[in-house]
Amino acid sequence: MAGSLRPEDVTAKSFKSGWRGYDTGAVDAFLREVFATLTSLQNENEQFRDRLRRLGDRDLHAEFDQVSAEVGELLQSARETAEGMRFRASVDAEQIVGEAHDDAIRVRQDAWNEGTALLEAGQEEANALVDRAKRDSLAIISDAERDAHRIATRARKDADEAIRRAKLQADQLIVDARSRREELVRQGEAEMAAAQERVAVLMQRRDELLTEIESVQSKINELRAELEERRAEIGKARAAGTSSVKVLPGPVAVGDGETSRTSDVRHGDGKTSRTSEDWHESEDTVRIVRPPKRLKTPTGEIDAEAMAAEVRRLRRPPEPKQPEPAVETVETVETEPAPEVPAAPETHDARPVGDDTSGTPAGIDELFARLRSEPETAPKSDQGSQEAPVHQEPSAQPEPTAPLVLATDPFELRDRLLLPITNKTLRTLKRGLTEAQNIALDELRIQETEWKPDVDSLEARVADDLEELLRRGVSAGWSGAERLLEREFEQGDVQIESSAGHDFATAIVDAVRNALDMAGEGPRRRAAAISRVYRAWRVDEAERQVRSLAIGAYHDGLIGAFEQAGVQRVQWVVSGRGCVTCRAMAEAGPVEPGEAFASDMKRPPAHESCECTLFPV
Repeated sequence: MAGSLRPEDVTAKSFKSGWRGYDTGAVDAFLREVFATLTSLQNENEQFRDRLRRLGDRDLHAEFDQVSAEVGELLQSARETAEGMRFRASVDAEQIVGEAHDDAIRVRQDAWNEGTALLEAGQEEANALVDRAKRDSLAIISDAERDAHRIATRARKDADEAIRRAKLQADQLIVDARSRREELVRQGEAEMAAAQERVAVLMQRRDELLTEIESVQSKINELRAELEERRAEIGKARAAGTSSVKVLPGPVAVGDGETSRTSDVRHGDGKTSRTSEDWHESEDTVRIVRPPKRLKTPTGEIDAEAMAAEVRRLRRPPEPKQPEPAVETVETVETEPAPEVPAAPETHDARPVGDDTSGTPAGIDELFARLRSEPETAPKSDQGSQEAPVHQEPSAQPEPTAPLVLATDPFELRDRLLLPITNKTLRTLKRGLTEAQNIALDELRIQETEWKPDVDSLEARVADDLEELLRRGVSAGWSGAERLLEREFEQGDVQIESSAGHDFATAIVDAVRNALDMAGEGPRRRAAAISRVYRAWRVDEAERQVRSLAIGAYHDGLIGAFEQAGVQRVQWVVSGRGCVTCRAMAEAGPVEPGEAFASDMKRPPAHESCECTLFPV
């Protein structure tokens, strides 16, 4: 790049101007000096090139001749030197081959001698090693036989001890199984006795209901017979043609057919025996007050089982409610003064009494009315009384506050929602308890009598599972409320603040400590005691604790959902016969959701084995 620079390039070169750059005059002067120097150098270069061309053409042939002569001399000298070297090399090679042959014979002889000596030494060493190995093997066999005898003796002792411990544990397991069996038998006998007692009570109640139904049936038959007799008497009177019949409409109400119907004959003294008003009618006039209109009731045979089922339904105690004052309605028999009419029977409102189906006494309706209200039996009026009989209707009892019609059984719904939750929690808890037991046994083997159970580590192992159980239990309570109320609503925030994990771990640790105190100082006894505690919790106790926690969380969610849905009252429902505590809760009556029933108990479970629940009313 530097050789391609020409003087013209120096003068033609331009630079960008910048602030505080070089002095323009100095740069131009330097460029002029460089231009002059380059011009001088190029001129000298051209002169040297011309001179070189002239000198090269004149001396080239002479130099080539001189070089050719020198090369020929060198080749001749090299040829002579090579011949001498070839001769000396052949002589040296023959000498070296002879010396090598002699050396090979000597080396072979030396190797043979040395190999023979080594072979003899190796044979001697091998014989010595074999002898020493035989002596060592005999010693090792003797030591092994002694060790085998010692190990066999120790193993026999350990086996005898293990068999003895196994027999003791088997005997203890048999005793525990027998006690457990006896306890289960006692529980089964108690439950069977309770069931038999309930069956006996139900059978007695059934007999009472059947007796009552038979009494009602006989009463209905008597009323029918009396009705037929009265129809026959009225028919005879009409057939004789000596009286006229006037039918007056009766009150449209539910009442006794006997007391709402009067049939009075005017006597010769101008007074009636059944009303306080005077009748201005001819002799032998019959006045009939039509009974209240009723729905037609079947007159055939009554199904006793259906009647008993209806009676049981009506006998079921209603849900408690604030009592309202009972209203008693007293109706008097409507009587109208008879207008002046001819002696002949009227045809305007008269019809044959025998055809009046509305006058048939509705015995079944009266039975159900009495079962609903249970009024006192109204006293029958004397036939010779001068006043009209007063019929007292059954007291109008306030309608009981009926619970919401539930599409499903609340107990079955609760168990169906909680079963997968408790099963999953039990699986994880049992795995955690197994790991905790293994860790405890390992630490016991290392620390021996210094080992103590740790509540914090066990709580950390089970707390997350129990917290998840409570959270899912509350969600199940919301789902149960949606199905009970047959509506959907958004679930509120679930805040789980419970010491369930700490309580669970503390209970296990306390049981382990008690078992260790009773086991004594032997490491095997202490290990067996720890194993029994963890096995009992895995088999039975953990399931009870988990179910109790799940039922409590379920009812927490249920109460929260009821409050959000606007349910005013909830009722404590006992599962089966229940215990004294549960029955006291149920007898406390409905309360607002979240309020205490009795003994500051707001929701089930009232105790560990409580299976009660709540439902809205």
